[in-house]
Amino acid sequence: MKEQHWTDEQLIAHLYGVGPADHHILECAPCALRLRAMQESRSHVETANASSSEINPEFLAAQRRAIYARLERPRWSDWGSVLVRRWAPVFAMIVVIAGVAVVYEQRQADQARRISDSQLFEEVGHLAEDTTPAAVEPMEGMFE
Repeated sequence: MKEQHWTDEQLIAHLYGVGPADHHILECAPCALRLRAMQESRSHVETANASSSEINPEFLAAQRRAIYARLERPRWSDWGSVLVRRWAPVFAMIVVIAGVAVVYEQRQADQARRISDSQLFEEVGHLAEDTTPAAVEPMEGMFE
C-alpha cells in the first residue's frame, strides 16, 4: 500500500515539532525536499528579523508619551461634553415626566368640569341621605 505525501499543514507541524509521529519524512524524498525548503525559508525569515529586533529607544519614549497624554485628566473644555453626555438623558426623562404630569392633570380637570351642578348636587344628596357606613353594607346583605 502506497502512502500519500504529507500536506503543507503536516510539514509545518513537523517543522515546529508537533507533526505526525510516523517516519514518512525519512522515507519520502519529495516530502523531505519540501521540508528542507520550508526550513530554509524559516531560517531566512528568522535571520532577517533578528537584525531588526532592536527597537529604537526614542520610538518607545514617543509611544510612552502618547499613552500618558491620553491618560491625562480631561481639560475643563472636555468636562462640559462629559457632563452633557452624562446628564442629558436625565434631563430628557424629567421633561417627559413633567409633560405626562401636565397632560394627566389637564385631563383630570376636564373630567371634573364635565359634571354639571345638578349632577354634583344629586350625588352629594345621595351621600347625605345614606346614613349607613360603606363598610357595613356587605354585612346587611347577609341578613336579608
